[in-house]
Amino acid sequence: MKRKMIALHGKGGTAASFEKYMAPLVAATSETWDWTFVDGPHELHSGGRAWWTLPPNTRTFEVRSIHWSPYDRVGVVNADP
Repeated sequence: MKRKMIALHGKGGTAASFEKYMAPLVAATSETWDWTFVDGPHELHSGGRAWWTLPPNTRTFEVRSIHWSPYDRVGVVNADP
């Protein structure tokens, strides 16, 4: 039985572009791993995808909470200590 791997692209990427980038690793591990590449739920103006959204000109480490994808049951991760 193969193990399963989910592959998540970075901000601005897509499942297709990440799968192309990872093709050598996927090929090398195809007998033991089953790879699934997933698109982030938020479309960006650049044509890429993202896993969460932030206000314009805001960096992830500057926010107190992150509103994740609609697939996340919790919905918000609080960054406050």
